Amino acid sequence: MTSEGLVVRNVKAAIEGKIVLRGVNLVVKPGEIHALMGPNGSGKSSLAYVIMGHPKYEILEGSIIVDGEDIASLPPEERAKKGVFLAFQTPPETMVKTRNLLIHISKIRGVPFSRALEAMKRVGLQQDLLDRYLNKGFSGGEMKRSEIVQLYLSSPKYPILDEPDSGMDIEGLLAIGSLVKELKQKGSGILVITHVARLFRDFSPDYVHVMIDGRIVLTGGHEIVKLVDEKGYEYIKTNYAPKEDTG
Repeated sequence: MTSEGLVVRNVKAAIEGKIVLRGVNLVVKPGEIHALMGPNGSGKSSLAYVIMGHPKYEILEGSIIVDGEDIASLPPEERAKKGVFLAFQTPPETMVKTRNLLIHISKIRGVPFSRALEAMKRVGLQQDLLDRYLNKGFSGGEMKRSEIVQLYLSSPKYPILDEPDSGMDIEGLLAIGSLVKELKQKGSGILVITHVARLFRDFSPDYVHVMIDGRIVLTGGHEIVKLVDEKGYEYIKTNYAPKEDTG
């Protein structure tokens, strides 16, 4: 049995004393696309931050394992070295020039900077953004496209895309779909987080999970996307989420 994969095992986590994950189990193997869906506030982004090692989140129980190694005690930069990459829902502004960051990533990955320029063209980013501070004054679409370029250059083993469809037009969604399929072909295990079904019109995830109130309550194939689209999350909560113990 292979130990390869990103494994979230019975993770319970809190931020500022508030429990946001209530025993999450998830296994993403190389070459698989997993979709994590759920309404706003269900804990999807919290799971992404916990996997990446955001310092404000505390793991109360459980473990996070990458290729057989528990990384729960490692800082974010060490998790990144293990192949974990988080494309933020709302990328932060920095005082680093976009060009300098992409050059740095290119050098680390041993790829020519021309690949960054190719990726920018592919996702519809103008090259004048290279001389601007990363995400400073960027539109929502420019931020997302910039994250996609960084993802493309990094080619991480376990990328997590947190609501990559937010603020994106049809061309942007097509670019995301193309990239996700390419990463899958290269062997990446991908976790895509969203609360809407439109992202999956251009590619089909291998597994779909629905999170409600900090728990994954339903797992299946693409039929789950259709269920969400047709019935909505309230239906899933009523029919699949565990009932709270009121006794």
